[in-house]
Parts: sequence; structure tokens; C-alpha cells
Amino acid sequence: MHNDCMIDSRLLTLRTFARCGTVSSTAELTGYSPSAVSAQLRELQRALDMQLLAKDGRGLRLTAAGRYLVKRSDGLVAEWESIKAAALRAGEQTPTHF
Repeated sequence: MHNDCMIDSRLLTLRTFARCGTVSSTAELTGYSPSAVSAQLRELQRALDMQLLAKDGRGLRLTAAGRYLVKRSDGLVAEWESIKAAALRAGEQTPTHF
């Protein structure tokens, strides 16, 4: 899975982790290595200055902040897809001369 939208790829990786529950499954779905997934998740936490993940035995789990971010990002992703689709439709209706 490559980032084909304007939403931060680290957030998309977090959303995938929330669905999968493990770094290795997230890596498999995204096409990144497990170490790249872990790095993206760490970078996102640093960038937002909040703990999104906590150790859970040998794995990780979302914190309350992580769950909240994932839940609220559903609307963000849906809105982006709607905007992108509308822009594509608008582009089909007008000539693309420069």
C-alpha cells in the first residue's frame, strides 16, 4: 500500500495497525518492512508529541489517544476521498489547456 493521497502516510500506517493489531501484519498489508512500520509509528508519535502506542507483552496496542486519532481520522479519509473524486469529475468537464 503506497500513499496515494495527501494524508500523512504515518497516519495511514497507524490506521492499518489499528485494523491489523500487529506490526508484522501491518507491514505485510502496506508493503513496508516491519522496521519501517515501527519507525513510521514512532515518528508519528514524536511529531504529534503524544503516546499513540503502548507495549503489550511482546507486541503493541493503541492507547486511548491512538484509538481516538484513528477513529477521528475515518472522517478525514472519507472527506479526502470525496474531495478527490469531485475534483476528478470537475476535471473531466473542463478542458485541460495550459
